[in-house]
Amino acid sequence: MPDVEGRRVILLTSGGPDSATVAKLVEEQGAEMVAALYLKSGHPADEAELRSARALADELGIHLEVIDVTDVVDKLGGGALTRHAGGVLTDFGTAIMGSIAIAYGMRRSADLICIGLHKDDADAGRQYTEGFLEALSNVARDHGLAAPRLHAPLIAMRKPEIVALGSRLGVDFASTWSCIVSASQHCGLCEACKARDHAFIEIGLTDPAPRSSRPSEVA
Repeated sequence: MPDVEGRRVILLTSGGPDSATVAKLVEEQGAEMVAALYLKSGHPADEAELRSARALADELGIHLEVIDVTDVVDKLGGGALTRHAGGVLTDFGTAIMGSIAIAYGMRRSADLICIGLHKDDADAGRQYTEGFLEALSNVARDHGLAAPRLHAPLIAMRKPEIVALGSRLGVDFASTWSCIVSASQHCGLCEACKARDHAFIEIGLTDPAPRSSRPSEVA
């Protein structure tokens, strides 16, 4: 894994607890946070994720760049660009997302694009692995571009470990978003909500984010 100290970093954020933990982690490790990037793809939780992404960017004191790729994603069949537990995914979405992030990072003279992929994601498919991110980064570099590298600092960690780390780093979990079906409060019933709830329960913490169904109803 690359050393992030002193490196110019762009956070590729979904507004969720994973990317919020990444932001706090690389900041603690001495990175220079340049900007946050959110790719708006037209899925139901876009607005809720954007609220959370803006709150995180404001807390970090960095600019949030929003790139609307709704039409592109719609033409490719819809879905999310990267893995959301239980969500419909765009084919080759991680490569599309990563390529846009690398191109944006080049404009901002970034060294790294940090993303909140973790071990549960990597176990779900090769396109969420560190090797895939490295290969995509190398494609840009092989063409002679001074491109930033994609970096997933949490790739060896599972969701409960990430929540524990985020808690230690002071992540405001109440302002993060995970639900894939709602834009007002966490439904507590979708797979993303269940994964979030179970992560908090496993380490003995209570998720401060409001939801319409409590963890006891979805266990």
